[in-house]
Amino acid sequence: MFCSKQLNPTGPSLVKNTKHGVIHAGMYVASAAHKAAWQSWFSKLSGLYLNQHYATVELGFSEDDLAYTNPNLVTAQTCGYPLVTRWAKTHEPIAVAVFDVPGCTSGPRQINEVGQYSSWFITRADHPANLLQQFRDTRVALNSDSSNSGMNVLRYAISQLALTESFFSDRLLTGGHKQSMSAVAEGRADLAAIDVVTYALINELEPEMCRQLKIIGQSELTTGLPFICAKHSDLNHHELCIAMNQAVEQMDPKARKLLHLNGFSPVSIRDYAKIKQLENDAVAAGYPTLK
Repeated sequence: MFCSKQLNPTGPSLVKNTKHGVIHAGMYVASAAHKAAWQSWFSKLSGLYLNQHYATVELGFSEDDLAYTNPNLVTAQTCGYPLVTRWAKTHEPIAVAVFDVPGCTSGPRQINEVGQYSSWFITRADHPANLLQQFRDTRVALNSDSSNSGMNVLRYAISQLALTESFFSDRLLTGGHKQSMSAVAEGRADLAAIDVVTYALINELEPEMCRQLKIIGQSELTTGLPFICAKHSDLNHHELCIAMNQAVEQMDPKARKLLHLNGFSPVSIRDYAKIKQLENDAVAAGYPTLK
């Protein structure tokens, strides 16, 4: 259920003020071209909504804590796992980007369903293992311990194999999905969980590397990466979500295609309960840490 009501950017607006704002869209930026594509979307969003509410607004691509605690924050995209484990007391989700790639649901096209995504479990194309349980005593690559797509969903999947607390012989913390894919392709790691949207973007950028990989499984579906704002913000969530969707419709079609961006679906913190449940189930199974 995309926000579908139309906004009139030339109609009544807030009294002009001196507020400054910043938006961060740093979660799906695989290249300079992807940054430019998000800029195309941001330019339309500015004309439709932001310019009526802020004196100036800038687009950034940061994922560090300062992006979310910035007093001028309008909204920033984050991972669902830190949302439920870290930011839930101070921030709230506004909308989730919906992408047209394999491994994502068509969510908002269905009644009462938000956009979801999953992770691919990948290994080298020539690796003898083809089932998750066959990767016992191998080396796992993960982008971050605070990642839903790179850690949490894989931790849950391993915990359901009813094996001992320690499954892998070693782990490699890479700092990013692309780095995890490279580590697996180059033989520095045996297995990784990769966000399906990131995988699709990298596959288009570096098809040769992806040909060195194979998918051996898919994670649980969870709600996609949210754009969040501070709880004390006076932001009108519904109006912003409408404008975000209008900006998708009006942005450069080539930029939209490059991002595989369908639109935005409104979300609440309740939509992210499954992410926390996967963690709780893994802990209950005796597997609190991906190791």
